[in-house]
Amino acid sequence: MTGLKLINTYKSELQNYSLEQLRYLPEEGVWSIGQSQKDELEQRFVK
Repeated sequence: MTGLKLINTYKSELQNYSLEQLRYLPEEGVWSIGQSQKDELEQRFVK
């Protein structure tokens, strides 16, 4: 995927979220959508 296509895909996917969802921080140190789920999965399966 080219850089331009990646940026356009990212911008397009952002349309799936409200501003409230994009600004929501579920806990301190979490900076992206899905990060808390990823961290949780890593804690469960990577030891």
